Amino acid sequence: MSFLKPQSKEEFKRSAIIGTALLLIICVALGLFVNAALSANDDRTDQVKVVVNYSGSWSGAYTDVETLQSWSHDGSYSIVLERSDMAMWIVSANAQKDDDSGAMLTISIQDMDGHVLKTASTSTAYGVAQVAMGIE
Repeated sequence: MSFLKPQSKEEFKRSAIIGTALLLIICVALGLFVNAALSANDDRTDQVKVVVNYSGSWSGAYTDVETLQSWSHDGSYSIVLERSDMAMWIVSANAQKDDDSGAMLTISIQDMDGHVLKTASTSTAYGVAQVAMGIE
């Protein structure tokens, strides 16, 4: 398997998932470092929603520094993440289309009122959309 030039759709998908997992691991490490460097803030966001909007099947992963979870669903889905006792909170998530359609897949991090804090989209066949942000 070549990470530079995938030979098939399956290799492309595997390469995308591996690359995404590595990026999530880097985000977790960065979050741990930032958490150790900053003090607690009383006026902070304690919950966010990660929302995937797509009409087809998709899979991916999300992390909130403490856990890395894989997920897969058919259609749109959202999950609420809660902050543990950290000064800086890093939330990262991705979703990859499981088909070759040109339909739009959108992933976003939202506050609990539904305001979009960060968003990314893809309409590419087997495309990946990823969002990550630090929340104080």
